[in-house]
Amino acid sequence: MQQKLLDYLTENNVLPEVSESTKRFFTIGYGGLNSFDELKDILESNRITMLIDIRSKPYSRKWRKTDVSWNKKALQEYFSGRYIHMEEMGGLGYEPNEYERWFKIAENRINEIIELSKIHKVALMCVEKDPNKCHRKLFAARALEERGFSVYHI
Repeated sequence: MQQKLLDYLTENNVLPEVSESTKRFFTIGYGGLNSFDELKDILESNRITMLIDIRSKPYSRKWRKTDVSWNKKALQEYFSGRYIHMEEMGGLGYEPNEYERWFKIAENRINEIIELSKIHKVALMCVEKDPNKCHRKLFAARALEERGFSVYHI
């Protein structure tokens, strides 16, 4: 399915190619945000064009302070064609010693994310507001940085 999306975006020239020299990734936690509009504004202000949900379960188990349902279906509808859920990228308990086990599960998805970055500016999303407490920094950002990419936490 991800390849079909990548083929569609490429064939329809949805976005210009991102140059090799500007390839970088972003991460964001929606904890503390009150609406999809807030998230969209942050993504647009950073010119991010693809939101990749890296929660193992695409719904909010923890963040219930707003009426917003941070689930896969609602995010797909709101970000129409600019949202992907990658279950395999989810955390395993967020312990640094779990990185190798996580990487074996997530490696193919890491490669897909890198391919998507050829036509998109990508942000990896989960709920945790503080990236220092989250698998998106401990695992996902580490895997990208080990491959020479820059990762910024917004």
